[in-house]
Amino acid sequence: MSESVSKLGFSASNLCSQAMRLKKVPKECKHDSSSPQVETMLDCVKAVTSYQQRCLDANIEQWDQALRGCTFSTKFVRLTQEHAQALIAAYKRHEIGEDPHPAAGTSDNLLLTNLEAELQSVIESYDHQGVGVFVKTSCRSAKDAAPALEKFQDVFEQSLDSLKKEQGSEAMMDSIRSTQTIWDIDTNNRIIALMQAGLEMLRYRSATDVLDSMLRSERVMQDMRLALCHNDRFLEHLAVRPWVNIDVDMEFRGFVCNNHLNAVSQYNHLAYFPRLVSMKHELQHRIQQYFYSDIQERLAPLYDRYVVDFAVTGQHHDQIWVIEINPYLETTDACLFSWTLDRSILENGANVGNSGNQAPRSFEFRISEKIERSAAALLSPVWRKACGLADKSPSE
Repeated sequence: MSESVSKLGFSASNLCSQAMRLKKVPKECKHDSSSPQVETMLDCVKAVTSYQQRCLDANIEQWDQALRGCTFSTKFVRLTQEHAQALIAAYKRHEIGEDPHPAAGTSDNLLLTNLEAELQSVIESYDHQGVGVFVKTSCRSAKDAAPALEKFQDVFEQSLDSLKKEQGSEAMMDSIRSTQTIWDIDTNNRIIALMQAGLEMLRYRSATDVLDSMLRSERVMQDMRLALCHNDRFLEHLAVRPWVNIDVDMEFRGFVCNNHLNAVSQYNHLAYFPRLVSMKHELQHRIQQYFYSDIQERLAPLYDRYVVDFAVTGQHHDQIWVIEINPYLETTDACLFSWTLDRSILENGANVGNSGNQAPRSFEFRISEKIERSAAALLSPVWRKACGLADKSPSE
């Protein structure tokens, strides 16, 4: 076996079936097997390694210092390779229907017990008023674990009831008269309530709650596997942040190429939010202005292309934050854009008659302008079931 293959931690026989499970197979590894080439496996290994390195380059440790004051205050709890292996083992137990927590008296149990104690101390240093904190790994949060958590369904039902009360019968009739059916409105409400409940599941009040989520998260498991593939740069943490209220329609994903913000999309793009329609131009202007005045120069020494998530907060939506930086890769969700169909917009918008740090003329800002009937079909089966849409169809 070549040294480059063994460093990835996979044999040649299972490289493309296991390493690629971390994310979608890079295009460079797709080939016509009817015309085999001697260098195909080597090219595949190089593509996987490059992909993984770019994912690690977007971890929070790489950009947190550069964005101090523009992103949320963060404290770090160090994860060792043994912690990573314990988290992977826990998810494997969860995957087959077992309790993900390690058995009492095992080395994994001791590891995670000590981690929980350290994490609890950090949480208490932030959360003086009991409002909770947000915790993620160096790469991602455990948001995919939400439907598996005991209180999720109650929080979802409460969110759905609140939405219905806010709308009232008059708003419902107005929507119906504008060609939206009751089914459309109910589906949109359920998707919004799902987003709200999923976000609330990321508000942690104890280290026990954090680990309950992370032990059930495939995203966390994948990220730990990826990190373990690169022992030479293993640097993983739990990132703890004070809880900040962010409305689910006030998150946006920006696409930066050649250090210019070329496009921004509504982040929670499967739902229609009426107020985004009226606020579109204001939000577009403010996000562009914020990027070029506060973010562009800070990140230019680190990256020339990346995907950045923004949050607009405050009673008057007068505060903008960077939530996180994501790798500029096709495996990063493009939201209302397409990496294939909109590549020229995502990559070349800054090259149309502009110079210096001015916002590009070819900038595009996309929001959902109406309820899309196909939105429910784009949810995974787990999330469809969680919001009561698994057995529903427009004909009902």
